[in-house]
Amino acid sequence: MMKELNPSQTFNAFSACFNDPSIDERRFMSKVVERTSSNHVQVFPEASELASDIDKFLRQHDEPVGSVSMYAQYRVMKSAREKGIPVLLDGQGGDELFSGYWAPYLLMLNLCRRKHHYAGIIRHLASSFMPWGNFDLIKESFKNFKEYRRRATGDISFKISQKYLEELNSTGSAAWHLQAQRLSCPEYRMAEITKIHLPRLLKWEDRNSMAFSIESRVPFLDVNLIELMLSISPEMNMHNGWTKYLFRKAMDNTLPDEICWRRDKKGFETPQSMWMRQGPFHEMLVDWARSSEHPAAEFLGSDISGIADVLKSGHFNQTSIFRLFCLDYWFNNIIDG
Repeated sequence: MMKELNPSQTFNAFSACFNDPSIDERRFMSKVVERTSSNHVQVFPEASELASDIDKFLRQHDEPVGSVSMYAQYRVMKSAREKGIPVLLDGQGGDELFSGYWAPYLLMLNLCRRKHHYAGIIRHLASSFMPWGNFDLIKESFKNFKEYRRRATGDISFKISQKYLEELNSTGSAAWHLQAQRLSCPEYRMAEITKIHLPRLLKWEDRNSMAFSIESRVPFLDVNLIELMLSISPEMNMHNGWTKYLFRKAMDNTLPDEICWRRDKKGFETPQSMWMRQGPFHEMLVDWARSSEHPAAEFLGSDISGIADVLKSGHFNQTSIFRLFCLDYWFNNIIDG
């Protein structure tokens, strides 16, 4: 749309890229770059760079972080500064406003079940099988049900120490996946905007951009657009297995079809699992696990002394281990440093 308004302007596009076929999205990037004749700057973060940057990266965020995705964004901002681009546009907020995650769709189907509106469930599921529908709704339903069951049964990698469990439970966050089942679709959308996703995403973006004096702007969060979308039922964005249906229709003649009607949904994916299982960052994790100082252990109700063996085996919950590492690193090197 910017290119249509300024045909003579050459825009810059910055992307974090990885040579991993399961998360490589360069074919989608190239569609936009070709359509707009943009200058595409591709950043390829490496595990060795994460290992060397981890201290200043965590200090910039002023807290432990949740995944390597935040580091990938950090590297994008660094690249923009190196190219002398001080202002970027970012798409934060689009999924929250237009119900772009699978959870709202599945919550809507669950509400239909609770209200015995089985015809609505059958209509959505059946239409997702049609050529004009999105079969990914079926696949994601099974995947999310499995994850819900895991959380509901308390199957997590590390147990919280009884000393702190009551305090954690008082926040309500530990049982959020259960509380969400009782929310209406508009209530859940508001929770995504004000509680679940957006506040954290905006905080991480602000820390990453300010690390390199980049002004990151988020046009989806224009107040007029927010007010418009909040006046519209979120169910209108869930149609024939498609999420973000209104936005897809609005951009149907602007975006390439391969992007506008893309069926699968990826977050800001990185090769975090691979980096943790081999290479420089894996070795950094093993050295950390073998150390005698683990202040984060105070908050856990399980022994972590054998974590080095777990890392060597390659069979572990990479998200939990990464977060434990960041928390422990934070206590050992930043709070005390």
